[in-house]
Amino acid sequence: RPVAPRRRAALLLPLMARAALTAAALCAAVAASRETPLGRWPALAWGSYCAALEAQPLLTKTVTALVGCFLGDLLAQVLCSRAASRPVGGGGGGGGFSYDVGRMARLMAYTLLTSPLLAMWCVMAAGAGRAA
Repeated sequence: RPVAPRRRAALLLPLMARAALTAAALCAAVAASRETPLGRWPALAWGSYCAALEAQPLLTKTVTALVGCFLGDLLAQVLCSRAASRPVGGGGGGGGFSYDVGRMARLMAYTLLTSPLLAMWCVMAAGAGRAA
């Protein structure tokens, strides 16, 4: 039996608010520890990211989405190129890797348009979850 849209929203908003609070708690915990098995730089980098997130949340979230989009697309293209260069029957592989800049540009443009909207929606949804 499907859940009504209003009921579904009432169930999801508190979960989203808890996730936002958990991320803030994680920022605070990592920034407070300042020491990791890899040394200080991961904690310093995370602390800088959290400070940027507090100072300019929309810009920081958009840049984070663009970096993630670029790295994910690069990984996908490299893996697909390797898979395509292997013949089915075995034997030697084909040519070199060629990065599809047009594909990356389209994906980055889409990410640039949608990530600020999604970030604002999450903020509004988290605020509505706290009010409920």
